[in-house]
Order: sequence, then C-alpha cells, then structure tokens
Amino acid sequence: MVSTLKVLVFSMHNAANPVLYGGAQVAKRNLQLLQYCYGMENVEICNFLYPKPEGKVAEHIVVFKRSEPKWDALLAALQGYKIMYPNDMPKILQMVEQVKPDVIFFDGSVYGKLAKKLHNSGICMIAFFHNVQHDYTWEKVKHQGPAYLPSFWAARYNEKLVAQYADIILALNDRDKRRIEMLYGRNIDMLLPIAAEDRFEEEKLIEYTDVNRLLFCGSDFPPNLDAVQWFIKDVLPLLPGFALDIVGYKFENRRKELEQDNVRVIGTVERLDDYMYRYPAVIMPIRYGAGMKVKTGEAMMFGRTIFATDEALEGYEVEGVEGIFSCNTAQEFAKSIGDFFSQKPICKFQPAVRKLFLDKYEAENQKKLFADFLTSRGLDKPNEKD
Repeated sequence: MVSTLKVLVFSMHNAANPVLYGGAQVAKRNLQLLQYCYGMENVEICNFLYPKPEGKVAEHIVVFKRSEPKWDALLAALQGYKIMYPNDMPKILQMVEQVKPDVIFFDGSVYGKLAKKLHNSGICMIAFFHNVQHDYTWEKVKHQGPAYLPSFWAARYNEKLVAQYADIILALNDRDKRRIEMLYGRNIDMLLPIAAEDRFEEEKLIEYTDVNRLLFCGSDFPPNLDAVQWFIKDVLPLLPGFALDIVGYKFENRRKELEQDNVRVIGTVERLDDYMYRYPAVIMPIRYGAGMKVKTGEAMMFGRTIFATDEALEGYEVEGVEGIFSCNTAQEFAKSIGDFFSQKPICKFQPAVRKLFLDKYEAENQKKLFADFLTSRGLDKPNEKD
C-alpha cells in the first residue's frame, strides 16, 4: 500500500545533486527513508543553498537562494535566523500553503522560527538533529573566535524552539539524546543512527604494495582540518617510514599548507570507494565535533582497519570489535599503527568490522525500522514497495 500522506522536507543540503560530504550523506539517507515510506511522488523538497538558481530546479525540488556575503548571514543571525533569512519566511509559508503537507520534515535542528509559525497548522512536524547545534557552534566559537557568537546564539535559539514545537524529535546517537534532554528538556522519540547503502565488492580488494601509507577521508571542514594538522605534527614524527594520503571534498585547497615529503593531499575524488580498496588502514584523529561521523561508517563498510579517537567513534557500537583501535593520544596512535603494520602479512580485510556495518549501519535494515516507527505514531501505513 502506498501512503497517501504528503511530506515537505526542509534541508540545507542539495537534494538534486548532493555532494557526498558527511552531512549531505545523512540528509540523502533521510530523504531516501521518507521516499521509501511515502513514495517519491509524495515527497516535496525545499532546499536552502548557496548560489544555485532560485525556484523549481527539478521535479519535487524547490530552491531558496542564499546570498554569499557574510554580512547578510550576520544580520539574519542577529534577528534569530539560522539557514533561512527573514525575507524567506513569507515565501516559505506560501509554499506550505500550496503544498498542503500532512508532514513536515526538518532535516536539521535550526528551523525553530518556522516550527513556531506552523505550530497551530495541524501539520505533523518531525525534526531530525544531525548534531546538537548548540554544542557544535560553541566549538566553532572556541576554535575560530568570537565572530561565530551570533551564529551560536541563533542556533541555540532555533534549537530551543524546534524542541518545543516539533511533534517528533529524531537524533543520531545517545550523546546527542542526552544533550537535547539536558539543554531543552525534550525527550527523543527515536534514535536514527548513520546508515549507508552497501557498496562493497570483495573482488576489488587489492594486494598492498605500499603498505606504509595511511588514509584519511573527510571534507575540508574545521574538525577534519584540525585532525590532519594534529596528526601530521604530533603523530607522523613518531612513525618513521610512514606516509599519509588525504582524500576529501575541497581538501585540494589545503595542498600548499599540508603537503610534505610524507603527506600527499589528493582532495576531491569522483569515487571514494576506489581509495577505500587501496589502503589497509584508515585514520580518524577527530578531536572535536558533533553528531556521528559518516567516514567511520564508510570505513566499516569496506572492512578497513580503523585507528580512531573516541570522538570519531561516537555513536557506533565498536567495543570489542577486532580491527577497530581507539586512540586518543599521539603515543596511542603511533603504538597501535606500528604494532598493526609489524604483523606480516598485513591484514587487508577485517571481517568483524564489515559484519558490524552489515548488522547495525546498513541502510536496508533501517527502512523497516523507520517505517514501523511512523506507523506506530499514526503517520499512515508505510509504502510496501521496495
């Protein structure tokens, strides 16, 4: 049975042509869950994007154009807006009136001003917390300076409103669940951890000829930049004979400041999968952040050996899993990596890591769980088409 409910999704991630950085992958997963449950024809998308064209760009997708100048964003933040700008609100409310959705899905926690406006509309509002923006934006203030204080204030204000007015709250992990409950006094209705469609092909595993090269995957994003800078400065000197390759969206812009004899910046690639097959081990020295790290789940998908901080492993059930090493100091990274590579032959595949992904973080398994949850909340019978 195909649901007859209509859903309107608000997201800052490009639904028409998503760049596969972490947040976009989670947003894509959320959209696919909704399309699975309600049918593609019943899900409309409103994107807030930078300089993409405004208006209807594809079937079921409408874009609100963002202006580039930071001054506009500052003025909006001072008025309590995050993602949206003040002049967006009348157009958004008009769009809601035209679409007449039964369900609104906020793909993010900073749509509080809109949630307040729609509080008495009779529309069921679901808010998905990619992270706790209160904590994430405060980390930006601490690491990047007081210029981010207006953004912090706007994020906190909108999160408080969305926690107050949304009918259903979804979160990624227990840490975020506890923080939302503590900050806003709101219980979480469902945990929906990161999941990905399985792309692993065992026949593509290769023999490693350059076994002492480590891989870091991640977009050019402050916590990722901090991670590789710290690893290069504090860990690589403890690993003579080892080298690091950095793959990720827009990291090529950091080539001059990061590259050296034992560090290569590859940057944006068309297919991350090709690189996952080439390296025996992935490092994830993330020291701060929020939510869950998509890069961790992807490394699990490919059965990689993983050396990661507790922050990078947050939300994943990794205790006791062979092939995943928790490292939080330079010495722990160096010892774990050195011990692993001293074993011959080098392990090119970790079955337990791959099994963890299949059991806990594979997208197909989540579809039924999410559909059952929606049914339990009276949000129509899910779509039974696969």
